[in-house]
Amino acid sequence: MRYYHAKSRRPGLPDATTALVHAIGRDFVELELVNLDLAAGRAVVVQVGSFDEHQFVEASAAGCDLVAVDGRWLEDWDPIIRPRAARTP
Repeated sequence: MRYYHAKSRRPGLPDATTALVHAIGRDFVELELVNLDLAAGRAVVVQVGSFDEHQFVEASAAGCDLVAVDGRWLEDWDPIIRPRAARTP
């Protein structure tokens, strides 16, 4: 997996953003993108396979249905990583 900052068009994740890989299987990766910023959303491009040896088949976000992707890039995909909700004590 490779990550790209969508707005600045550079390799890597945007500031205050992290990627957590929860599970890897023969034909799946369970990935969570987390925005640590309380105010600003983030746009991230995710790539699988450097030499076109892997492809996304489908993707989903928490609470959303599966979406067909069929490519090695996951970009321009809603939902954008939204600002996280502030926790109250």
